[in-house]
Amino acid sequence: MEDFLNNNAGPILSALIAIVITWVFKGNLIKAETKNAEATALEVMQKAYDRYVDHHNSKLEQMDGEIQLLKKELERVEVYWRTKYDTLMRDFKAYKKKQNEKY
Repeated sequence: MEDFLNNNAGPILSALIAIVITWVFKGNLIKAETKNAEATALEVMQKAYDRYVDHHNSKLEQMDGEIQLLKKELERVEVYWRTKYDTLMRDFKAYKKKQNEKY
């Protein structure tokens, strides 16, 4: 057994060193692959978020335009009903005055 170890010490030591080096580099490779996967996932999430923000902003702009149109329509309707009310009130006062003059 001692002869076997003496004769094969170099290859055994080389094999052990190769195993340790492989283990260290494989650990580093796994870490690098993990970082790469995380970076890729982050890029995908960022793109999805950017698409969401763009869509959300376009919807907000669309709704803002609709709100502006509704405000204009509301102003037009308010003017119409204010004019209608004023006309009716003027006619009513004239009628009331005419009725008071009769009696």
